Amino acid sequence: MFDHQTSKKYLRKLVNSGLSFSDCLQTIEQYKLNSLFNGIHDEAKLISKNQDQKLADIFEKNSLIELPIGIKASDFICFPPDVLPYTIKDNTNIIKLDYNCSEINGTGFGSMYTLPINQLETILNSYKNAACKIKEECQKNGEHPLIVVANSGRESAERINGEYLKSANSKVIWEKLSIVNEFAEQIGSLKTPCYVGTIDNITKSYFMQIDIAQMNFNKKVLNEDEYNKEINNAYACATISMQKYANKPMVLLGYSRDIVECCNIKHGQPYLFGRPINGFVNDRAALNLSKKENKKLDYKKIHIMNVSFEEGGDKFSTALAREKFHTSKEFKELSTLAQNRGFTYDVCGLDKLYHFQNDEELSLVSNMNDNDLAAYRMRYFRGVNEKDGINGIIKALDDFKKLGMKPLYKPSGSGQSKGIIGYKTGESNNSFKQRFCENLKKIEKEFGKGAGYPFFVMPILKLAQTKKGEVYDLRFAVYQKINCAGNSSIHTIPLVLRKTPDIIKDKSGEDNDYYPTNITLSRLKTGRPGTDFMIPLCREDSLKQVNLTQDQIKNLGRNERDLLVMLSCIFFVLLSVNNYPKSACPDV
Repeated sequence: MFDHQTSKKYLRKLVNSGLSFSDCLQTIEQYKLNSLFNGIHDEAKLISKNQDQKLADIFEKNSLIELPIGIKASDFICFPPDVLPYTIKDNTNIIKLDYNCSEINGTGFGSMYTLPINQLETILNSYKNAACKIKEECQKNGEHPLIVVANSGRESAERINGEYLKSANSKVIWEKLSIVNEFAEQIGSLKTPCYVGTIDNITKSYFMQIDIAQMNFNKKVLNEDEYNKEINNAYACATISMQKYANKPMVLLGYSRDIVECCNIKHGQPYLFGRPINGFVNDRAALNLSKKENKKLDYKKIHIMNVSFEEGGDKFSTALAREKFHTSKEFKELSTLAQNRGFTYDVCGLDKLYHFQNDEELSLVSNMNDNDLAAYRMRYFRGVNEKDGINGIIKALDDFKKLGMKPLYKPSGSGQSKGIIGYKTGESNNSFKQRFCENLKKIEKEFGKGAGYPFFVMPILKLAQTKKGEVYDLRFAVYQKINCAGNSSIHTIPLVLRKTPDIIKDKSGEDNDYYPTNITLSRLKTGRPGTDFMIPLCREDSLKQVNLTQDQIKNLGRNERDLLVMLSCIFFVLLSVNNYPKSACPDV
């Protein structure tokens, strides 16, 4: 990669200056990564340059929580939860903002380079530390590590004879080069240099064979037995080809879709053409692989970054974990912790979440006034799994409508806001059912067998708007930091405000619609740069734009750290490290 001895200097120069991307391009050429790229969107570094580094460091200090002993280096690296501001009326009819966090995302998130430089270096250092531990473990087992780094992209693209059009590639996959660089530096040596390459390089012949077999099967040139024989032969050839890398540590960069398609799981261990995968980056890709194979991943055999990948890729799992956390002893101590750190505890509604499992409401709503009841219901959620199927989807629709809410359905294992579907005012159940089934087919086509169910169901919220009338959300960064003594802690900072490309006309809460704030979709829709839809949030003036005080941001940061505690600490403390499923996982 770029000079390992000067990678940190390079990183600072890359983010803080007008440096061209010639070094990145040299890296792409050197390791024959060309097939993955479609130009480079470097606009994220403009956001990073405009973050207030001193303010970011203050938030980092205020949100510190020590990680419990026994957590593996790879168990938690980072995730960027998205917080939705929405309006409600209080009991005096005053409109105020509340907040909802329905997804935490994971290590696969794009625009990593919007981070202030200190925090970006911190996260890359956590990747470096994880790679060191992976190498140590592999050396004890007498094997060379294989680490796979996955990125979103190509979901809806057609593959012809093993190859994709360049236009199908992501313009932000270049951000993963820094992660690849850290891994390659750590697991390689002068004696056994690391092989850095792409999933494309490894899978090209395999995909070509199975694509031709599929074409011939569709044309009825091959019958089913002949088709299966061709597929098995292609896999056998790919396995033999993979053996030429047997004595080399490897880091492979690729797209989640391709990785999920060509990997399998045996006794909890993921394999790429017969070679065990030791490290895996991308929550959603790990989740989709597990669901495609219908097998659990064994945390003793694979370093998944993050170990909470199910919550990272499945919004219903996130909601269940949040609800559980809100009843915990640790949660009840948060107000005291905030007071001890010098700010008022106010998490703006993020501490309230209610599992609406059927059409019967909890008894405590009987004494609420209309406004309080409406605000309470906006925090309902439900999950609909594959066993529930379309009947469960329509049951949720009826139950939400009965209480005057329009349900929004968010799939598991998808990305870029794809597959999210909401009920339209006045729509018949049959019409929605048809739209939902068409949407599900599209999700499965783009993201594979592992995506879709369970669907997370929540009310469509009356989303807050900027002064220009743009719907927005707030993204935070939650991450691990390792100090010079080797101790690990968890921190949170506000990262970016993301807004829609369109001006949204004011609507009543009853006639609300869903407006995605995904930057990639906004860029594709308008042809405008991503910076038009992002504002650096770690700045005083940005915080004022969204009517948030520093106390509230500290608390939002703290509460998003609550989510982190919930997912990366409480799972290991409240449920105990030993109870989290790190024992051998039998094949399902």
